[in-house]
Amino acid sequence: STAKRAGRKAVERTGDIRMRARNGMYSVIFANETQSSIHHAMPVRNMLYDSLEYMKQVQDLEKEHREKREQMTSSEFLSGMKKGDRLLPVINTVFYLGEKWDGSRSLHEMLDLDWGSREAEELLPFLPDYRLNLIPAREIEHPENYRTCLRHIFGMLRYDRDKEKLYEYVKEHREELDGMDQVERQAALILLGEQKRLRKLMEPDEKEEKEERGMCQAITDLILDGEARGRAEGIEQERKRMSKLILALAGEHKEALLVQAASDEGFRDRLFEEYNI
Repeated sequence: STAKRAGRKAVERTGDIRMRARNGMYSVIFANETQSSIHHAMPVRNMLYDSLEYMKQVQDLEKEHREKREQMTSSEFLSGMKKGDRLLPVINTVFYLGEKWDGSRSLHEMLDLDWGSREAEELLPFLPDYRLNLIPAREIEHPENYRTCLRHIFGMLRYDRDKEKLYEYVKEHREELDGMDQVERQAALILLGEQKRLRKLMEPDEKEEKEERGMCQAITDLILDGEARGRAEGIEQERKRMSKLILALAGEHKEALLVQAASDEGFRDRLFEEYNI
């Protein structure tokens, strides 16, 4: 977001998730952006986020030194940092929920350069790169390596375009899926992209007890609902074809063929082909 201050624009960026973690003696700031569609300027966008995060740390150090009235050299005062000050590493990831990512994965990929040419090779040492830490959720090969509910969320994401495999996965992991709490269920619904239909299926019927329906039953109902809708669409399509055939035969005064067409599927198909229906 941008805000005007004294005739200038102050730029602020806030990631979807920001947390501080400790790894032994070191602390690290983890940030994450979640994308449901490809953002073709993502390397620049995340590079800006990282730069602002580091600048915030510099400003915090400057404020701390000022409040403590610490002695600083002229260069330290100008920098806002002491010579021995250190910044926390920032690791920024992009969690991508869509199909295959075909956007740029680094700043270099976005540059208008003839890579491999002599000119590009001469510029390369002076062009720092910025690489995305991209996590394509649908391409995670070993979701079983995760210990939290993400293990099953990623597992279902792999099969959400193949309802038969999704159904098999649900049957195989029924107990764990039904053990999800409400937050984990909502996360699964959102990532699967079926949150509206699944949420409706998970809500108890007025005649049922007020106990929440399990994730497995909701997904099972979703699959059955899809199959039922497919059958209904097929029946409707066949009804329309039959109506066209009846009109065609009646127009040629061939009503006698209707009885045979109704009882003989092979004969009916030949008529469909003959009348291009």
